[in-house]
Amino acid sequence: MASGALNEAELGEYCRRRGIYREQLVVWREVCARANDWERAASTRIARETRDDKKPIQQ
Repeated sequence: MASGALNEAELGEYCRRRGIYREQLVVWREVCARANDWERAASTRIARETRDDKKPIQQ
């Protein structure tokens, strides 16, 4: 989050101070984005399954 708004020079300094590579930040961002997508997909699936379970009960 902290590195998102940094320009190239600031990002380089940020990485050096923390002992990480820019490539690591790129991978981390992708992993986080996928995790958030998974959470949304899981919530949608659970809601759909709940609706499907209620139909026979109502009938």
